[in-house]
Amino acid sequence: MLPFDSWDGNDFGGTVEQAKLEDFFGPSAAVFNTYQAAVTSILEVLGSRSYEIPVVLPITSSPDVIAGVLRSGANPMLLDINPKTLQLDANLLREVVEAFKSIVVVLNRPAGMPVDPELLEIAADLPTIIDTRLPPHKNIKEDCVGTFTVFDFGPIVGTGSLIIHKYSEQLIELRMIRNGLLGLAANMNDALAALAHRRLKTQTGLESRKETQQTIVNNYTALLEGKKHEILFAESKEKPYLIIRVSNANRVVAHLSMVGFQVLKPVFPLHLLPIMQRRWKETPEYPVAESVANQLIALPTHPGILGREAEIVSRILEVSEGT
Repeated sequence: MLPFDSWDGNDFGGTVEQAKLEDFFGPSAAVFNTYQAAVTSILEVLGSRSYEIPVVLPITSSPDVIAGVLRSGANPMLLDINPKTLQLDANLLREVVEAFKSIVVVLNRPAGMPVDPELLEIAADLPTIIDTRLPPHKNIKEDCVGTFTVFDFGPIVGTGSLIIHKYSEQLIELRMIRNGLLGLAANMNDALAALAHRRLKTQTGLESRKETQQTIVNNYTALLEGKKHEILFAESKEKPYLIIRVSNANRVVAHLSMVGFQVLKPVFPLHLLPIMQRRWKETPEYPVAESVANQLIALPTHPGILGREAEIVSRILEVSEGT
């Protein structure tokens, strides 16, 4: 096996620009063209093609994460969430860890918030995948609290992901899988890799966009002061959000979409998706996730909302909720 630091862009079918991007993040990085491919490759490295690996993940995981788990041949074990953290319920995870000694745990970061330290403690001796949903940034080591930490290139170039891994031996295998030696061709397009590398190197537009989003979050917060809508997450370190609690999220989303505002539901239980329902003869129940899903909405923070738009959205929320 070649030493990790001797790889160049053309080894094993990789691209020059992709190699530059990986070099930018140091000797523990692997770049993939999709989030799903990244998750699949991690589980293949852990042996999902050789034996059945139970993978524990929150029922509110994103569809491309569960798709990556299924594509790898691993066995997903979907657990309900804690209504306060929107992450795995620690008590449920503890029960599973005690019952199954060899499992992989996927931990998410809703709205970019830190991983619940109790979950990290419970899974300390197990391989963990941290699903950050954050764009990679220059100083990401402090975010790498799991065995594998997956970042999202989507906000930077529209697609792709980055894995930071603790152990270089398995990272080499990750790159081999990505480049097709083990049956998964998932290279990042050369042009996209070049664009991502340039933007990350110069931070072109990223910092100004984040500042604008933070201003919008601050405007929302001021407009909602004194209202009955509880602000759950006002911001995160790398990606400003505003998630609020409402009495009927479906009604609010439908109402705002009618007047041209895209409002997202930050929590959506996977078992409600048709593709997942087809997998089960009897759909399991996840009461916490279902309840939370119809209580929370994420207000839009894209730069086009800045100004009067923030006030309009807040007024529409008041009308929708009858306040």
